[in-house]
Order: sequence, then structure tokens, then C-alpha cells
Amino acid sequence: MTTMKRIVCLLMAFCGWQAQAQVAWQKSYNISDPACFTMLESAFTILQTADGGYLVGGTYTQANEARLACLLKLDANGDSVWRKLYTYSDRLMKLYTDNNGDLRGVFEQSVGGGGTSLFFTKLDASNGDTISSFKAPKPTAFDVYRYTSHIQLPDGSYLLAAQGNGQGGHFLRFTPGAATATWYADSMANRAMTFTDMVLDGQEVIVTGWSNVKGGTAANFLVGKYDITTGTPVWRRVMLYENGGCCDTRGRCIVKNSKGNYVAGGEWREKINNVINITPAFFVVNSNGDSLSITEPHAQGTVQKMMKWNNYILAAGQLEKDDLAPDNSTVHHTDIAVYALDDDAKLLNTSIRFNNNIAIQTASGYITTHWSSGAIISNADNDVLICGQGAHAPSGNGADQNMFIAKLKPNTTGITNTQIVNHATVFPNPVSNRLYIHMQNNQQAKLAVINLFGQKVYEAQVSGNTTINTEAWSAGTYLVQIIDNSGAVQSAKLVKL
Repeated sequence: MTTMKRIVCLLMAFCGWQAQAQVAWQKSYNISDPACFTMLESAFTILQTADGGYLVGGTYTQANEARLACLLKLDANGDSVWRKLYTYSDRLMKLYTDNNGDLRGVFEQSVGGGGTSLFFTKLDASNGDTISSFKAPKPTAFDVYRYTSHIQLPDGSYLLAAQGNGQGGHFLRFTPGAATATWYADSMANRAMTFTDMVLDGQEVIVTGWSNVKGGTAANFLVGKYDITTGTPVWRRVMLYENGGCCDTRGRCIVKNSKGNYVAGGEWREKINNVINITPAFFVVNSNGDSLSITEPHAQGTVQKMMKWNNYILAAGQLEKDDLAPDNSTVHHTDIAVYALDDDAKLLNTSIRFNNNIAIQTASGYITTHWSSGAIISNADNDVLICGQGAHAPSGNGADQNMFIAKLKPNTTGITNTQIVNHATVFPNPVSNRLYIHMQNNQQAKLAVINLFGQKVYEAQVSGNTTINTEAWSAGTYLVQIIDNSGAVQSAKLVKL
């Protein structure tokens, strides 16, 4: 196990907010050709239907390694009712209900010359049959067009974000059936930016993604506001993690909170001792694009999808960790994770590894549990559902991936039984010789400082103002944990210089 992986695993083990969500049900769906040696399937989108069941869209791999889009109909318990395969498409990326109440899917379709086009297709909800379709315009006919997000506006037109060749992307507005877009965002001319998600706010749209670093391969986390009438930017902000060593940041998803601010999730990549560590990140910006806060969950992984849920924010992504296999070998694997945050993006809880009936095996035949999240939604009963790519017992020397759906019980995502001590302040960070703890209103709490080997270097009851002498501490990263008398927990990473 590398030093960085050991650090990440220890930090994850110490955090009081990490817990296992209870699962109402979880299902894996095996639809690939049995002749295929390694089956690769993934669920990208899920939508609840009027009968209480679900439609799930994604892709699967045939024996000849060609991909086909697929649609699954599930009942309320997640059991398969029927499936539909689309020979004209590679992936079904998004299911949605349009302004007319019709079911539609966004399909990726490969075209001659190595390009990909996007088709918005009206579907029969009873069997998945194609009724009609229109193609999204793009500036270059043979360009790759990987769907990332869209919004249908009240007048029926669409805002669309898609990835193109290389690190570039597309952001445009178009009317269904039109051969060209109403506008393409100005940044697309030189492929300087990639947009991944958006949220509509009146006559403006707030997008996230990343911008390329000129002359290099790194990217900067981007949040921008655009006028939907003209496609011109109102403002654009590059969000940088400033605690040293960051070499790459990317925005993946965005929501608007109840205060009118925007919460963007993604990841930053930090180089420590020449090892790249990919860490989830949440940025909060106000309506002017000013940075308000940064949340770091202290784990190795990414954030991919996000949604508002009651007065909270839930984000789905993946975490990486090391476990011992039955033969005592170390197996590195990844799990789908759900992050529970309050309205200001303060982390409340992290739930991971939902499919515990799949065991970690030996290094020669191990399988990952679940390693990619495609979507997160809430249903009519306020339950939380996640879908993505999971795994099952390998048919050969490699793991097979399959579509995976989990329904989480609404009171076990970590929100109802987890609190944050919002009256504690720890500073400075990084610290040299003196660490100061301030508890508002003389609140009493238990303080523990833990090093990367799980050892407590400091433990005490604190209230009011407390000063800790840190001169004897070794330089490095520590976890500060504060637990007040009600059991509320606050955890934060501390760097000792």
C-alpha cells in the first residue's frame, strides 16, 4: 500500500460522519451477450414512472465489443419487467419528461468519420419503442458529441452541454428540428472550456465544468453564468484550491441552494510526494460568482452527480480504498458513495459500499464492488435512488460490470442522526507552533487530534478559548475531531508545518 493510500484510508476510518446507509433494495441487471468474455454494462439515468416503477437507461457491450443503448423497465421493487435494445445507438444517456409530458431519451449515436451525434427521441413508455426524434446541431459534423446535461426552456428550445474532441466542449441553445444552433457559447471557438452541468436561474444559466490551462494538460474548476438569450457570459470564475500542491480541478455537477447561492461539486487533484491524490470537492459561490466556501471530504475519489433533497444536498460519486482479501493481500477497489451535505455544503455524512454481498477476493481474481455512479434521484415517497455501474462474480480473470440500482431508506442517509458542531472554530490552518480553539458561548466539547497512524497526539475537554502547543508535533496532516455534549461532530483536516 502506498503512503498516500494509507493516509486516505486512515482519514476515512477516523471520520465520525462516515456510515453505512441502509438499503431498501439493491439490484444488478445482467443483459450482455453471454459469449462476451468480460461484460461491460452501465446505467446512466433513472426515472420514476406513474405506476411507481422505474425506467433505467444505459449501455451494454456485445460479444464483438460493440456497444448498444438499452432501456430497462423495473417495478417498484426493482425487479425487471422488460428491456429494449436500440441497434442504432451506443448509449442512452438521459431520460426525461418534456414540456408536453412525453417521455424522451437522449441517445448518443456514432456516425461515419469517427464522430458522435446526439438524438432527442420520443419513446413509448409502455415498451420503449421509438416514436420520433430530432438531432441536436453541432458546429463540426464529425466531432465527438458526448452528452453531459441539458435544460428544456419554457418556449420548447434547449440548452445543451456536450464534450467534444480532446479537452474541449460545446455549450449551445437550439430549437428542435433546426439545423444550426441559436447560439454557441463564445468559449467553444478554441475549445478552452468544457461544461458538465447547469442550473437555470431566470434568464440566466449557471454552468460548471473546467477550463484548460494554457500550454498544459491541467484543468481549472469552472463556474460561470451565461445569458440564455445571447449566450454571452455574465461572469466566469475559476475556483482554485489554495492549500498547496493542487495541479488539476474539475467541476462535475451544480445545484442552487435555498439562499440563492450555487453549490458545485467535482474533484481536485493534489500532488503530494509526486503522487497524484484525487479528492472530492464542493465549492459554494454567490450570485456574483464570489467564492463563499470550500468543503473537502478527506477521501480519495470524485463527485459526479448532485441533487437538492428537502433542506439538504445529496451528491453521488465514488471513493477509493484498500481492503484485505481472504489471503491477506491488499486489494485496491472503488465504491459508489453518497455524500450528505447541509444547504451550505458542509459535510454531514458519507455512505459507501452498498453491495456488501459481493466479497473482495484475492488479487488474482478480485472484483470491485461498485465503481461508477450514473445518477441520483428521489422518488414520490422521498426515497433516494442511485444507479451506475456495479460488479458481479467474474466469469474469468477479470471482473464483469453490470447495471446497478440501489434504493436507500430516507432516514438512513446520515442526515437525521448526524449534526455539525457549528459553534467551533479551529485556527490557524496550517499551524506552526500554536493552535487556537474557540467555542462560542463557552460550549463544552471533547477535542481529539489524530495523526495519520491513528494515534491521538492530543485529547482534552475544551470550552471557551483553548491554546494548544504544537511545537513537538511532527510536520504533516492530522485530523481534528470535536464532539459536543449532544453528540454533534465536527471533523477537519489540519496541516502542521
